[in-house]
Order: sequence, then C-alpha cells, then structure tokens
Amino acid sequence: MDSARASYFALKRATGKASKTRASHKESKMAKLNQRHVVQHPRGGWAVRKPHATRVSSRHQTQALAQTRAEEILSHSGGGEAVTHRRDGTIRDSDTVRPATADWSLLSPLGRVVFYIALCPGSTIKAIARAVDRTERQVWSMIQGLRRGNMLHVRKVGRRYHYTINLDAPLLHPTIAGLTLRPVVEQAVEQARREATDICEETEGERTMPEQSLYERLGGVNAIAMVVDRFSDQIVANPKLNVNPNLKEWNNKGELEGLKFMRTLWICQTAGGPFQYTGKDMHEAHKDLHITSEEFDEVGVEIGRALDHFGVPEREKQELLAAVVVH
Repeated sequence: MDSARASYFALKRATGKASKTRASHKESKMAKLNQRHVVQHPRGGWAVRKPHATRVSSRHQTQALAQTRAEEILSHSGGGEAVTHRRDGTIRDSDTVRPATADWSLLSPLGRVVFYIALCPGSTIKAIARAVDRTERQVWSMIQGLRRGNMLHVRKVGRRYHYTINLDAPLLHPTIAGLTLRPVVEQAVEQARREATDICEETEGERTMPEQSLYERLGGVNAIAMVVDRFSDQIVANPKLNVNPNLKEWNNKGELEGLKFMRTLWICQTAGGPFQYTGKDMHEAHKDLHITSEEFDEVGVEIGRALDHFGVPEREKQELLAAVVVH
C-alpha cells in the first residue's frame, strides 16, 4: 500500500513538473513570437516598435515610459517579450510579459467606464483607467467614443478635464432601442454608493486637490512686481491719462515708487498671496482724482498690455483684470 502511494505521488510530481515545463516552453515560444522593442527614436526620446518594423508604435520622452507602454501592449495582446536596447542599439535586457488576467464581467470595458464616471464624477483619466483595468490611452479613446455618441459631456477647466454622463442619452443598439442610460445606470450607482461608501475615496482626494491660486499662477511676488512696475510707468506716460489735471498733478509728485509697492501688495493679496495690503480701499484712494470711466478703461488697457508683455496666459490675465474691475 505504502509502495503504491509513493508511486502515485512520484507520478503526480513528475506530471506536475512536465506540465510546468510545457507551460514554460509555451510562454517562451509566445515571447519569441510576440515582441516589442524599446529603442532610441531618431528625433529624440524613446520609441516602441515591432521587430523589423520601419514605423514605431509610439514615442515617449523617457525610456521608462516606453518600457511601460511596451509592457501594456504585450500584456493586452496575449503576453510576449519586451526587449530594451541601449542608445547604441545593443540589447540591454529582455523581460517576459505575461498576458493580462481576464475576469468575467457583466459590463463591457465601455460600460465600466460609463458606470465609474457616473459613480465617481470628477474622476481623472488615471483613476478611471486604474478602476476599469485599462490603459489611460484606451480610456481616453473610449471617452471620445462616448462623447461622439452624446453619452458623455467633456469640458476643460484649467488643465483638468471634467466628465459628465448624459443619463438621458438613448442606448444605440437596435435590440434595446428606446431605452436610455438612466434606468440602467442610476439605480446601480445608488446601490454601489450605499454599499461601498469609500469607493471613490482615492478619486475624491485627487479631484479635490486644491488648484493653485491666481497668485501662484501669476508667478508670485517677483513676477507681479515686474508687471506692476511696467504698467505703472506706462500709465504715467500715456497721454490719454494726462488730460485729467488731477491725474497729471499726482503723476508729477514723484511718489510713483511708493505707489508701485502698494499696488504690488494689493494685487498679491487680491490674487490669494501671503501678503496684506494696508492702504486705502480703491474707492477711497481714487475719489479725489475724479477718474472718468474712459480713463479707468485706459488704465485697464495698460494693465492688459503689461500682462501681455510678460506672456501671462489669457486665463490669468482675465482673472486679474476682473478683480481690478470688481474693486
């Protein structure tokens, strides 16, 4: 009996080794058949390409980014071998990439993107890709398809994209014509939020990360002081702003340098910087000068010209000019 048992386990071990060997040979064969090479691009950076291909699949700033992309391609195409070359073209190393594990899901990848955005509005592309197990490039492509089908709206605020699901968009497949996303998605989203309250915790952290203040986006106190210095000089030299005798008299007092300092403090504080303006409010400071609306508009023009001179982006320019008008 013991002899039979020993023979059984010996046979099982041998069979297992043979199975692992066959799997290893299969992986090795797949790696040789399916390769992506990471090579230096002739116009700079690094590229991913198939063996013997004349055109590259993608181009990247660093070798690490190119390696990541090569591994993504191989992982989603059944596995293979990622071969990294040195700058001189010789092979630096080679890694076997296993195929991505496919798990069954009721939703297609496109459906998972729709569901996740509806569940976690404000998600970044990175967060969506991580949640649906796809690359950021694949998710972006799916988002563009949903946008063309009017199932998703995209708007850009600053450097961030914001995505909103159109729950009243009709489902396009002929077998479900007449239905919209609302009855399919809305209840599922509500249930998911009840049962997993922290499901969007990571995304919320990314989404609610405070945006830089106008002060920071303008470049801080030194950049603001340079703008103030320029437009203050231009205001004094502008003939349209020397017709008003009160303005002309003030311009000849020789107090411009002090005014530049106070203007810099005021803009820094108004733009959200760590400075406190201690002078008079704008109405009190200008009431004795009797500035007309036309003269005030001309001051705005000079501020705008100074911002343009230093290459301040349009968004920040308009925010600052709006703050000047409000005050």
